[in-house]
Amino acid sequence: MRIEKYHAEDMQEAFRLIKAELGPDAVVIQSRKIRLGGMFGLFRRPVYEVLAAIDEEVKPQKFASTIATARPGARAAYAAGAKLPSLTDTVAPASSAPASTAPASTAPASTAPATASHPRPAAPKPGSVEPAPAASVAPVAKPEADVAKPALAEEALKLESSDSALLREMKNNMVELKTALSRLSKQAQFGNIANFAPVLVNLYQRLVDQELSEDLAQDIVLRVNGELGVNGAENYELVREYVRKHLQELITVTGPPKLSSGRCKSIFLIGPTGVGKTTTLAKLAANYCLVEHKKVALVTVDTFRVAAIPQLRTYADIIGVPLEVVYTPAELTEALGRCGEKDLVLIDTPGGSPRNSNQLELLKEYVDGAETKEVYLAVASPTKYRDMLEVYQRFSITRIDGLLFTKIDETSRYGPLVNLLNQTKTRLTYLTTGQNVPSDIELADSVKMADLLLAEPEP
Repeated sequence: MRIEKYHAEDMQEAFRLIKAELGPDAVVIQSRKIRLGGMFGLFRRPVYEVLAAIDEEVKPQKFASTIATARPGARAAYAAGAKLPSLTDTVAPASSAPASTAPASTAPASTAPATASHPRPAAPKPGSVEPAPAASVAPVAKPEADVAKPALAEEALKLESSDSALLREMKNNMVELKTALSRLSKQAQFGNIANFAPVLVNLYQRLVDQELSEDLAQDIVLRVNGELGVNGAENYELVREYVRKHLQELITVTGPPKLSSGRCKSIFLIGPTGVGKTTTLAKLAANYCLVEHKKVALVTVDTFRVAAIPQLRTYADIIGVPLEVVYTPAELTEALGRCGEKDLVLIDTPGGSPRNSNQLELLKEYVDGAETKEVYLAVASPTKYRDMLEVYQRFSITRIDGLLFTKIDETSRYGPLVNLLNQTKTRLTYLTTGQNVPSDIELADSVKMADLLLAEPEP
């Protein structure tokens, strides 16, 4: 396998470079946008860095030569065809050392091997008495193998350390190779995008620029290419319409909450600090009270944040709806009982760190105290995707009926929002686009979300 790295102004140029050097069978492993050049890190130009690979015949002798160079003297032995020494070959147990390593004059008589010049003495006849050995017996010398044991042990430790380092390096290389093969396998499932029509390549590049996951972008491009064929993929408007259709399939919306006559519904707005829950709650209250002419009440359990209650009370007075402040889950149950004649009760919850398990447990107690309810998780649109996913996973301690994206106007990258919807399989409820109450809120629309991803980039 041959893996090469390329830098280009856009993905189309990168694909041309890949095809020119690696051929049409090459596949893209990874692509990302980086900045190169400039003095002292200033005035750097954005370029695309693309990793591409092509399968080649594996050469085992190259791998073997790498092993042969791991120890001194092993290269010559390997070139001569000799077996590379192992740790067990280098350090043999003392019990297996041949007797010939010790001089014959110092070896014990009982361990000396029988030879033609030293015949084994005959066995004594029955009834005879074997004479006692002479008193002066030469002292038994210590075998040289025993003397060499410390030196051999030290050498063994060095070789073992060298072997461990080599094994670690080989293991790291195997992990990297496995990762590259996994990417190649995944890329092969979506076909070779470099061979697609330029219109599809450009739209793929736009989706990746929007930070839509590469898997989703590749899947969409492959489907459109298969549906339209070679000729249809040259029509920009037609291709864009098909891409938008597949984007809409990734975005499921809830529509407005279904309110039943004579039955009060509670809507909890949950989420971390600073996502705009209180302002969003006021927008919902104003729309349902002043536009939909529904009987609405506000309840807040956010007694931790300074000025949270005065802020919501100001909104309640302007809209003309009642506000109740509760401090415990039991008080919330009582407050909801007093709002039985209302059509809708909107409940503001305290924001907090997703890692604060105690606060999340308390939030769950509040939510569990309501019977007919929906729970919307508010997520700020400029948040990084990994942080969005962590917020969702932490707040999933309670049930989540829908996602509500705030601060849509504060980002130009909408791919992470679609990634989160696809990953969690959760429906989208509302979008907020500013601080104005009650105007800067709208029901989520899959067509609008898809158009945001396909919008032409600003110059």
